[in-house]
Amino acid sequence: MAVLRIISHSKRIIYTPIPKCGCSSLKLWFLKTHCITSELHPNEYIDTHPEITAYHLPENHEEYFKFTFIRNPWARLVSGYINKICDAYKTRDKAYPGGVKLAQEILGREDYWEEGISFEQFILHIVSQGEDMDMHWRPQIVYIDQPLDFVGTIEFMATDFQFMIKKYIPEEIIDLKWVNALRYTKILMPKSYEKTSLDWIKEPFLPEYHNFYNDELREVVRERYSEDVRIWKEKIVESVERL
Repeated sequence: MAVLRIISHSKRIIYTPIPKCGCSSLKLWFLKTHCITSELHPNEYIDTHPEITAYHLPENHEEYFKFTFIRNPWARLVSGYINKICDAYKTRDKAYPGGVKLAQEILGREDYWEEGISFEQFILHIVSQGEDMDMHWRPQIVYIDQPLDFVGTIEFMATDFQFMIKKYIPEEIIDLKWVNALRYTKILMPKSYEKTSLDWIKEPFLPEYHNFYNDELREVVRERYSEDVRIWKEKIVESVERL
C-alpha cells in the first residue's frame, strides 16, 4: 500500500499523516510554516495542491527530517467510529463515503440510516478486514513503513510537539492549533459499545474511550492491532520521560 507523505522540499521536512492521530492539526501547522492561509480545511487544501504531497520519498530523503504522531489504538477506533460512522447518520448528504460504505456492509442494506450501528458491531466487522481497510481504522504501523526521526504521541502532543520543534527544527516555532478534536467528558457511561449510531447523534456528551469497551472488544483490538499497541506503549514511555 502506498503511503501518503506531506513534503516540504524547501524546508527539508517530511510528515507522514496517520488518520485520527491529529493529522488535521499537523497539516495546518505544515501550511503555516509555508505562510499559506486558506479558507479551506487543511485536508481540502493539501488534496488540491499535489506539489506538497507524494506517495514516494525523494531520492535524497535521508537529508530530510521525517516525523509522525501515533495514538492509543483503542481511543483511535472510538474516534473513527464517532467521527466517520455516527456522522454518516447526522449529515447524510455530506457523509464520509468510507463511513457510508462500512455501514452498508454491516447492515447489508443501502438505506443504512434506517438502522443504527453499535461500536461493538463496528469493531467486530473491521477486525476481520485486511490491510486495505479504510484509512481511518487501518493499523497505524502500516503508515510507518520507513525509519523516522521522531514519533510523538497524541496523548502528550503539546509537549512532544514542542520537544520535536526545539530539538530538530527550531527555525519552525509556530504554535500548533487543534483542529477537529472531539470533546470527551469524565462521565461514566457503561456499555457504551451497545448504543448505536442513532443513539449517539442525539447525545450531547461523549464518554471517554474506555466506556466503549468490554473485555472481549478490548482483546480483539489488542490482537488485531498488536503492532500498534506495541509501538504506542514504547513511545508513551518516551513521551513521559520528556516531561
